[in-house]
Amino acid sequence: MSMGFAPPKYAQVMTAIQQRIEAGEYAPGDMLPSETQLVREFGVGRTTVVRALQTLAMQGW
Repeated sequence: MSMGFAPPKYAQVMTAIQQRIEAGEYAPGDMLPSETQLVREFGVGRTTVVRALQTLAMQGW
């Protein structure tokens, strides 16, 4: 029996946004979707989205 580990939801949101940045979907200087749009898209709470965005900002993304 495998005990898989799923990263926290905020980390999943971060990864998705990072991948979009790297793919050029969000160019430098572009506005990201609003918190409300991200909440709807990822099916998570606002706090999760805010934490993901804050962490990305702190990491220089």
